[in-house]
Amino acid sequence: MRDWSNANVTQEWIDECHGCNGCMGTGKSRTWPTQWAQRDGDVVPVPVALAKMLTAEYGPHTIVAGEAVLLRETFLWDEETQKGEFLETPDFDARVTQILTAADPTWRVVVVDYHC
Repeated sequence: MRDWSNANVTQEWIDECHGCNGCMGTGKSRTWPTQWAQRDGDVVPVPVALAKMLTAEYGPHTIVAGEAVLLRETFLWDEETQKGEFLETPDFDARVTQILTAADPTWRVVVVDYHC
């Protein structure tokens, strides 16, 4: 079990995750994403990514282009009320479309499946 003595978490949270927020106390772990098998569509040219996004029901959650990071939604926490909410980024799909349309068509888009 992990040593939580220096962590800023409550005993209730430790109990809920059975002592480990990684495996929830099962003792099982996953391989690093860098060790996962490559899938078709993980690395695609910009025009292919743009076409898929325009025809898909739901586009990317996050796009990183150069120094810019654009999130579909942002989580905001209110310390006073101890409540949080997700706020949608206005015109996210239009902004992503604009970024991909302006990109060099020889560039590649790398799809990363990540979970927070």
